[in-house]
Amino acid sequence: MASHITFIFSLYCVSIGTASYYFAKKIAYYTKATLTETKPARFLPALARAKLSVPRPTPLNAIIDELTQLLVQLGPSWGMGFIVALAFIEACPGLGLFISGVLLLATATALYTNDVLSLQQIAMCAFTGAIIADHVGYYLGRFVGPRFHHSNFAQRHAERIAKTERLLRRFGLAAIPVGRLIPAVRSITPMLLGLSGVSRLHFSLIDLLACAFWATALGALASGITLAIE
Repeated sequence: MASHITFIFSLYCVSIGTASYYFAKKIAYYTKATLTETKPARFLPALARAKLSVPRPTPLNAIIDELTQLLVQLGPSWGMGFIVALAFIEACPGLGLFISGVLLLATATALYTNDVLSLQQIAMCAFTGAIIADHVGYYLGRFVGPRFHHSNFAQRHAERIAKTERLLRRFGLAAIPVGRLIPAVRSITPMLLGLSGVSRLHFSLIDLLACAFWATALGALASGITLAIE
């Protein structure tokens, strides 16, 4: 069991580092092409390249811009608190199903680009919010118990819950770091682990590592996007 978990975490570290670099470069490539009104020569079909040549602000971009300006004025302490809150909400049972991780990544990148927060501050704040949310979900699962499957929430999100349960059966405790990479099940995994009666100590130790890797990847993505755009 220990060797299995060690192998999964090793694979997790390598994959998350590679994925962080790859997606940071891709996101920055398309963002830079849009902002400079240039047409990317590769990776996109002709129709998509034509659309990118005319930048169109989206509601999310407008929200991030307004939010960043406000946080710049309020100072680093408000920025840190906001990162903690976003990391908590997107991993919190129930709330996490409606909040996209893209919002957290975009906010972290904007705060770093505008020199409001350092990468270390972003990673630490994201780690704090994530680990609190995961433990809230875990202890909620232990408290609710089997009644959870008969709740209205479980019936409304039966497909995601079934997907998470398949993940748990396949990976066991290693589903904690694996689930951190899958937005659709991220907020449900800790709750189902608590419901299944997984040891508190085992959950806390593995979740500590999983949140640390995830927060580091968030900082790497924010840094990669910023460097590539500049």
